[in-house]
Amino acid sequence: MQPLILPFFPVNRNNFPLRSNPTNKSRYPVKVSDNQTYEENRLLLRIIQGDEQAYTVLYHYHLDAIFYFIKKYIFIEQDAEDLTSSVFQKLWLQRTTIDPGKPLRPWLYTVARNLCLNHLKLSQRRTAREAEALRLLHAGGENDFAAHEFMEELMREIETALKKLPPQTANIFT
Repeated sequence: MQPLILPFFPVNRNNFPLRSNPTNKSRYPVKVSDNQTYEENRLLLRIIQGDEQAYTVLYHYHLDAIFYFIKKYIFIEQDAEDLTSSVFQKLWLQRTTIDPGKPLRPWLYTVARNLCLNHLKLSQRRTAREAEALRLLHAGGENDFAAHEFMEELMREIETALKKLPPQTANIFT
């Protein structure tokens, strides 16, 4: 059996198919109304069984709508594309837990919303940490020791993160 190559990891950002109008779904082979139809139900059943073609159909059908939903909250396009990919990755990885009797769209939007919230929380923590580093570095004088300690801690964290990377990827950063 060949390994599954999922279509949600864009190799080239220019080829990432997100630029179309999310309301124009005519290019997709399945017609789904706001309520789940029999066809979507059949596709979900096929996805649960591991059918990559059914996954690809639903992926292309919902891709633009999920991307534009995420883009309302995440303004950096690359981050929005990454989160969109993560939504569809979760769809594939959690396919056996999805109830084919329920509409897929609310599930996708819930996953997208949760990923956005997690991303925003992480960004907020990162921003607060960067602000603290700048404050310590610009304070000078009596805070030189604190700034030095902060920078040492930051360098230890960077070194730890680099050790976790595959060797070829780590070479890029060293």
